[in-house]
Amino acid sequence: MLISVMYRHGPEESLDITQMNTCGSCGSRVFVSPLAPPWCPVCAETGDIRRRPSDTVLPRVSRPRSIGNSLVSLFSAIGRNTRRQRSQSQSRSAFMIPGQERVSGDLMSMYSFGLAHSMGDLLPSIQSPPKSAEKSSSNCFADGARKMHTKLGNPRVGFKKKAKREEMNIHAPIKLFKTPEDLKKAIEYSHSTGDWSEIFVYYTTTFSSFKDINRAFEIKDRSTDAFKTKCGLELVLVRKCFDSLMNLPSDIQKSVLKAAINCLLTDQRNSDVILVRPVALIDLRAYTVMLQNPQFRKPSTFVVYAHLLRQIATLCDDDQKMLADWFSEFGAAQFTKVMGIVQQFINVRLFPPRPEDLPPMSKCSWWIPCAVKVLAIFNHANDTMVRDMGQAIVPFTDFYNNSLDHWDLMTDFNQWQSPITSVGFSFCHYPFILSITAKKQLLEGHAEQQMIANARDSIIGSLVNRRAPDMNMLFCNISIRREHLLEDSLREISEKQDSLRKKLRVSFRGEPGLDMGGLAKEWFQLVTRKIFHPDYGMFKYHRGAEVYWFSTAQPDVLQEYHLVGVLMGLAVYNGVILDVRFPLCCFKKLLGPPVVPRVYDITSTPLGIVEASLKDLEQIDPDVARGLKQLLEYNGNVEDDFGLTFQITVEEFGQTKTVELKEDGCDIPVINDNKEEYVALYVDWYINRALERQFKAFYLGFHSVCSSNLLLLLRPEEIELLVCGSPHFDLSELRNVTVYDGFKPSDPTVRHFWDLVLKLPEKHQKRLLGFVTGTDRIPAGGMKEMTFKITKMPKPVPDLGLPIQTVPMAHTCFNQLVLPDYQDRHLLRQKLAIALANGEGFGLE
Repeated sequence: MLISVMYRHGPEESLDITQMNTCGSCGSRVFVSPLAPPWCPVCAETGDIRRRPSDTVLPRVSRPRSIGNSLVSLFSAIGRNTRRQRSQSQSRSAFMIPGQERVSGDLMSMYSFGLAHSMGDLLPSIQSPPKSAEKSSSNCFADGARKMHTKLGNPRVGFKKKAKREEMNIHAPIKLFKTPEDLKKAIEYSHSTGDWSEIFVYYTTTFSSFKDINRAFEIKDRSTDAFKTKCGLELVLVRKCFDSLMNLPSDIQKSVLKAAINCLLTDQRNSDVILVRPVALIDLRAYTVMLQNPQFRKPSTFVVYAHLLRQIATLCDDDQKMLADWFSEFGAAQFTKVMGIVQQFINVRLFPPRPEDLPPMSKCSWWIPCAVKVLAIFNHANDTMVRDMGQAIVPFTDFYNNSLDHWDLMTDFNQWQSPITSVGFSFCHYPFILSITAKKQLLEGHAEQQMIANARDSIIGSLVNRRAPDMNMLFCNISIRREHLLEDSLREISEKQDSLRKKLRVSFRGEPGLDMGGLAKEWFQLVTRKIFHPDYGMFKYHRGAEVYWFSTAQPDVLQEYHLVGVLMGLAVYNGVILDVRFPLCCFKKLLGPPVVPRVYDITSTPLGIVEASLKDLEQIDPDVARGLKQLLEYNGNVEDDFGLTFQITVEEFGQTKTVELKEDGCDIPVINDNKEEYVALYVDWYINRALERQFKAFYLGFHSVCSSNLLLLLRPEEIELLVCGSPHFDLSELRNVTVYDGFKPSDPTVRHFWDLVLKLPEKHQKRLLGFVTGTDRIPAGGMKEMTFKITKMPKPVPDLGLPIQTVPMAHTCFNQLVLPDYQDRHLLRQKLAIALANGEGFGLE
């Protein structure tokens, strides 16, 4: 039996229910109100509804406090045919319906969802209600629906005043619009005439059930070119429907939301236990449509939206993959819009501006897990497009939720790592939602924990061995001679493998500088500059891509490659940015695998091997990639015109050698049928096989410092940002975060300084940044994540013999520029140029 009721708010806050009727087509029993056209939701027929002689006219019953409880009152009225008072209509006992069995808890759960402590735990069965409590505290959805029902009011347009009732043709026939243009014309006509009955009926009936949603938006003619979407929906019509909705009268918007509530309430799959389940195709289409409803941006609708997300989150894997396939057809704008609704839902639930407007977190702890799981479906759709089409729908950074930067992610990470607590929900299970800033904070927090643990172990070890604790044992101390930079660095790193995970402290012999971070930055900069110099021969610079790649001419200098890996690991571990220019493919290889496998013989285990593509080769050597692409696109006789075999010739640093891509490759010609195999083997050799030993040493050096489960959360692009910093360079952003000590932003010296440096070429701007901070690289989060301070230099005392006009100085450990109070713009330019030209080396004042 299907129930169809109409609500009317009158002076007495009552509910009008007319009579029970029978559909002439299918025989279903329905309730029909004189205020709405007769319509059977089973067969979707209108007009052929007749009253059964045995049916009785239902009385007028008091309006209950919630939608779920109103249906309880309805069942009571059917069974007893008597008037009930408000206090009796709120009773949650089981009712008997003529010709039916006792109403079960499953049926009742369709109308009153419960928000319990864990995801999927619904309201207890109606047959065993808490008799002592006037209202169950877990019936959050009923409370939320009651509040929205009170706010939404009457869903029928034009009935706010009795005088307008006759002006509305509420019995207008239900019309389905086939194209967005038809809907647009109908809305324009309603605007001009003021008669919204047709639009009201269209929106109300379209969203009243999953079947009606399919009926309204499904592509009818599948034999023509119009059937272009995988989901079979007119997505353009769906977008037009929702875009127009927000500009319609508020009563129509309320009717749509009420229809959505009823649509979710009458879903038969809502049972006392939510299980992973397959569903019908019409349900998946309905979910695809309902997710695009912009009304769910309002916190007042979150109770309904949460249950929509739960139904999608509990789908089986195959259904979720199908939804991801459909979501990829949205287009970038709609894809971003729907994702934004989910993200806003997460933000408001985590940091509610008005906590009293939402249920307590203890009652809806499953909201966030369901929302993140739905967001994971969108992320899968985006990744699938990258894999299949080579182009993402939106950048992966669009999935970042920046509000999580202020969440206690360290506790979340520790729980995720623990084998005892990792079974619950954790944001670390869905790393795509964590921004690079959040992941950087996790890396720094985890590194700090390890530094403290290693320092504590060193102190305990010295006490056990009856040696006095020394402050030096708390740090990884590296002492370097500038004239023997690489030799000393190699020796220090090889001798202090056990201390690499302590706090790094660098000193240059013969210089009195104290390392508070600045000396370490300069050491990283000098070593990388030396190693990547072309004369050293470890890396080859490709001008076309402006990147360095591993040289195949020196396969035996494995210790140096290991040093480069350690340097990159130390930089990430200590939060220092390096001036290295590796292609993205290098960082992809660093994560292959993300964690070093625990095997008996690591030397025979392949590491850093990835599935390379022509796009990866294009990032390293565009000329070679362009030639291979032309070979694939060539339609002529490849064997006669190219004369290639599965043997290639490589020249590097004046050395020429031949390499066979497969066994007896010199005797196998490249023809039209095997040119794809030739290109695949060539790319694999260039990126994997040619430098297997060198990259393995580099990989082990990096993971000797940064071996952590946190690497499982990082993408190759994020590793690149952490190592190399952000490529976006804009000193105006740095100006916005600058703090002043002794100066004011309006002082002439400060204004002259910024006017000068903002007009400098980018090369000189980077030199200034390196002079003040020790590196010219930008942190992963951009310049807004930096600290930059300009301090006023005290005036020299003439009696001490110090010059009156000195040059600017910098404290790179604290990103602090000490600037004299120059009143003259030309003097400022002159002194600043002197400081930048002599900015290497450290001294003590």
